[in-house]
Amino acid sequence: MRKITVVFLVALILGGCTGFDETPEPGVLEVYFTSNPDDIDSLGITQGDILPLSVREIVIYREDTAFSYVYPSLESYEDTTRVVNVFEMEDSTFIPVLAGQTYFPPGRYTEIYFTAEPGEASIIWGGWIPIVLYGSSNIHLPCEITIDERDTTRVILQFETSQSIYRWRDEYRCNPVFTLIYWR
Repeated sequence: MRKITVVFLVALILGGCTGFDETPEPGVLEVYFTSNPDDIDSLGITQGDILPLSVREIVIYREDTAFSYVYPSLESYEDTTRVVNVFEMEDSTFIPVLAGQTYFPPGRYTEIYFTAEPGEASIIWGGWIPIVLYGSSNIHLPCEITIDERDTTRVILQFETSQSIYRWRDEYRCNPVFTLIYWR
């Protein structure tokens, strides 16, 4: 009787361990910030100009409403404010600046949320320009991002400087406008 019980329990345990799908391995999502290349000519931006944005709470929502945070690095598991110069240039061309990268479960993602606030002052045209946030710093962008298993997906969030910053009386106001550029 004891052998039958042991055989029954072993069969029950082994039978319960079969038929499960393997858990997929994560992919990596990298989020970059830059400015619109058209703004170089329209605003007269030159090498050495600076427009710092304080970025935090980068969250990506999956189509089933689950979400994950994008942290500053693969080794980090705490959200911190990152200051990103969206006017970073190389050879008179804007270059994307990495703001965060995180392991993500594979799947289809449909929305990006983050906060972005301009620094109190920027250097444009070689001079300091005070900038005041006027509007919401909360940004929601619909997207069509697919993260694959063991693959790196890169996303660029493009700051639309000419649409975001405007002069009003004695100050420059910023109502941040972004465009998502999907880059694999």
